[in-house]
Amino acid sequence: NLSIRGGKTINKKIVALIMIIILVCTLPFLFYHNKSDYTSTFFSLDTIVSIKTDSNIADTLKSEIQKFDTIYDIYSENSEIYKLKEKKQLVCSNELTDMIKKTILAQSIYGNRLDITIGNVTKLWNCSIDNGALPDNSLIMRYLNKSGYENIDIKDNLITLKNEISLDAGSVAK
Repeated sequence: NLSIRGGKTINKKIVALIMIIILVCTLPFLFYHNKSDYTSTFFSLDTIVSIKTDSNIADTLKSEIQKFDTIYDIYSENSEIYKLKEKKQLVCSNELTDMIKKTILAQSIYGNRLDITIGNVTKLWNCSIDNGALPDNSLIMRYLNKSGYENIDIKDNLITLKNEISLDAGSVAK
C-alpha cells in the first residue's frame, strides 16, 4: 500500500492497473504519429486525384488509376474509348467491353439515369461553356433522342456504335 496526503492509502495493484491502462491507450497514438505518410496527387479521368497512405503503395495505386485513363478518358486521343468514338467500330479490351456490358445491364434496369451514350451531349455542353453560353435546347434533344444503349452492338469484343452516338464513361469509370 502507498500512503498519500491526508493519510489515505492506495493499493499498489490499483496504481499498476491505472498505469497499464494509460500505457495501452497512448501506444497506438505513439506508433501512428511515427509512421511516414506517402502522398501522391495527380490528374486522371478529368479529376484531381489525391492518395494518402501510411505505406508505400501510393505509386502503385497511382499507376493502377492511370491505367483507367488509357481505356476510359474520352478526351485523350490515346485512350481506347476515344478511338472507339472516332472509328465507331473497334475490337476492344476485355476491360472496356466488360464496363460497357455492365453499364448496359444497369441502364436496362435503372433507365436513363446511367447513360454512357450521351457523349455528344457532354461535348455540346463543354463547347457551350467554353463559349460562355448554354447549349441550344433543340440540339440537346436531338442528341438525347439518338442516345441509348440500344445503339451499341457487342459481338465478343467487337463494339459498334450506331446512330452517331458517342460514349462518355465518366459516370462509371470513376
